[in-house]
Amino acid sequence: MNRRTARLREAARRALTQYDLAVRQVRLRLDVWNCLFRVDAADGARYVLRLTARRGCHGVDETWAEIAWVDALQRETTLAVRRPVAMRDGSFVGVLDDDLAPDHHQHVLFEWRPGRTPGARLGVRTAFRLGRFAASLHEHARTFTLASGRARRFDHVFPYADTTFADREPILLFDERFAHLLTRELRAAYERGRHAAQAVIDELFAGTQPPRLIHNDLHPWNILLHDGGLVALDFEDLMWGYPIQDIATTFYYLRIRDNGESLETAYRRGYETIAPWPVAQPETLTSLVAGRGLILANGVLAAPDAAERDTASHYLPLIGARIARWLPRRTPDGSCRSYCL
Repeated sequence: MNRRTARLREAARRALTQYDLAVRQVRLRLDVWNCLFRVDAADGARYVLRLTARRGCHGVDETWAEIAWVDALQRETTLAVRRPVAMRDGSFVGVLDDDLAPDHHQHVLFEWRPGRTPGARLGVRTAFRLGRFAASLHEHARTFTLASGRARRFDHVFPYADTTFADREPILLFDERFAHLLTRELRAAYERGRHAAQAVIDELFAGTQPPRLIHNDLHPWNILLHDGGLVALDFEDLMWGYPIQDIATTFYYLRIRDNGESLETAYRRGYETIAPWPVAQPETLTSLVAGRGLILANGVLAAPDAAERDTASHYLPLIGARIARWLPRRTPDGSCRSYCL
């Protein structure tokens, strides 16, 4: 066990003393952004302890909003989510010891849910279930009122740069310091993506329909499959937004697959068994899918870890090429292969 893992494990053990649990074993399961520990109790119960990374830009108020929505989903729907567990004092969000976990600042405990993450193996049947699940989330959120906590508004291409929140991510993608990482064509693709996505977002928020809470990170690595059912994980990126924005986040991860068109079709079929499809024009969804790419690219540049920032020379051209393919430049005769700006 290396020094970092030892410190994180000790931080987890100290956090667990605040819960009414007789802990038998604590095992680190994931150390990417957030840290996830599997916790086995003496009575046989299992839990997941999440240490929230500072770089994720999720403050305590946002975590309280996450807890409030997940708790409501647990009580008011049949949707499968991880139920949050309160500490002895009744609170759900705890503060971590900076000396042991300087990169993480809060902890939350959830009940364990069995299952496997489909990730890159996601197929059309699971895409169908995911569409049904997303539509059910959107229907619940349509009338849900957030009684505690605070969530960001997805009213900007870069919502984590919101200066009204203490935890925020700077916009670095268009900084001249990083221009050498991209060709002129790819820089232009990123600019097209920014303008196209922002135009759609502006139109959404100027409309007559109020925003609702959206998961905002419902991708194939944030779900579990078990006994034919689907469990949604990681609601910490929730925001006030619109269903089409939530769908675009998911579609980014479907569209990059070789069978992306089949996956998107299956997702839509599943969605429409619960609610009307909220996409009037395919090009608006494409613009928002490109916007997701901008968020990911900017996140690499803003990473506090130097090793991750060093991957920018790989990921920025990769994401830029995807955006260029989805939003091709208009040709001199005015034609284009798909969606044009």
